[in-house]
Amino acid sequence: MGATAETTPRGSGGPLGGSVAEPTPGSAGSTAGRGPTDPLETVRAVGALALDPAAEEIVLPSHPRSAGAARRVTLLQLRTRWMLPAELTDDAVLLVSELVGNAVRHAGADGFGLRFRRRRGWLRVEVRDPSRALPCLLP
Repeated sequence: MGATAETTPRGSGGPLGGSVAEPTPGSAGSTAGRGPTDPLETVRAVGALALDPAAEEIVLPSHPRSAGAARRVTLLQLRTRWMLPAELTDDAVLLVSELVGNAVRHAGADGFGLRFRRRRGWLRVEVRDPSRALPCLLP
């Protein structure tokens, strides 16, 4: 199961929203099953290796501290590397935090993937867990 949120800059006519994505297999560059299990160590490793979450999925452990790690990776990618406006970056950081919190609380997996895609006029944020089950509403 995965979750995505696509945003477009305010004033460009696009809404800020989220949707559920079809399950996707792990990317060839996925680090699933390898590397540090502490989210802060994962962020340090990401920075040290200069991994690009736009080119490959970054896998973080399913731990509450991963939300902070995912926010930092999001800021690094969107504000520093892509130099997107602060307003759009702040919205994306908030979305990532919510999606990661949901993945940690509800997915029951050992980890989840974080990835970004950008095209002219839109930004896609993906948070994916390894489950192939479709999401269901809780009572």
